[in-house]
Amino acid sequence: MHLRMGGILPFEFLRYLSSIYADKCDLRFYVYRKQCWYHKGIESISNNIDETREYLKDK
Repeated sequence: MHLRMGGILPFEFLRYLSSIYADKCDLRFYVYRKQCWYHKGIESISNNIDETREYLKDK
C-alpha cells in the first residue's frame, strides 16, 4: 500500500478526516507501516492489538 489509504497519501487522508470530524471528536493519526491492522502493535508504543486498544483508551 506504500503508506496510502485507498490510494490517498497519509497526510491528505488526515486533512480529509480533519475537515469532516475535527469538531465532532478527537483525532489521532498514526502512520502504520506493518500493514497488520495493528495486531502487532504500534512501534515503540505497544506490542499487540490489546495493548494498542489500552493505549488509545488512555489517550
